[in-house]
Amino acid sequence: LEAGWRDGRLDGVRELVLQPNVGEDLVRRWLVRRDYVLQSETIMEEDGRIYEILHALAGENKEAAEAWNTRLYDASELPLQMSAGYRSEWLYRMGPYLLQEGDELLKKKWRMELGKLERIRNQLALSTLSESREKEAALGDEMQQMEEVLQCLPMVKP
Repeated sequence: LEAGWRDGRLDGVRELVLQPNVGEDLVRRWLVRRDYVLQSETIMEEDGRIYEILHALAGENKEAAEAWNTRLYDASELPLQMSAGYRSEWLYRMGPYLLQEGDELLKKKWRMELGKLERIRNQLALSTLSESREKEAALGDEMQQMEEVLQCLPMVKP
């Protein structure tokens, strides 16, 4: 996306439909930085893989795009115990529209992610290095936050 932006291939492109395989949060951040506004998100499963599809439009102008994105990623309404900064981070990671919908497939995706992190944490526990303890603790914090978001999903539905 950034290369297309820099070399002009995205000049005049007003609508983007994107299906990132990884790094959905990075794509959402790129859209915000480039004054696109996320219109919708869909999550689907095909051949055992879960995909997110993001639909974005170029903002009418920079101010309108910033206002839209500020509202979209405003996490103050999410009933989570974590700080506002972390709540906003989870909106980028899990998707603001997907979190509102609380789809079972979203839960499945993030439960699978929790399983991956747990396996990594178990491997780190076998190490005697102090760096491993730090990484293990960081993963534990991330997993706890992820659990909190997943537990709140039904309450987030409109």
